[in-house]
Amino acid sequence: QHPSCAPEVDSQRVYFGAVDGSAYAYDLKTIRSLFSERKLPAYTHMAQVWRYKTPKEVVSIESNGAFVAFVSQVGSLY
Repeated sequence: QHPSCAPEVDSQRVYFGAVDGSAYAYDLKTIRSLFSERKLPAYTHMAQVWRYKTPKEVVSIESNGAFVAFVSQVGSLY
């Protein structure tokens, strides 16, 4: 999916929102390992930790290392 907002990075994960309303989290350690083995982008799915689907585009995403919050275009905070 196409990103809909700036990505957010904490010490363990990278997060991004998409225009279809999805919010994704990817594990940085797994990404680094896959990169060093030259397995990206074909094996990107192996680094995905979670995905959450909102009804509309994600407009902002933030993390403090313990919690992740994101807002959809309908104004809902998740």
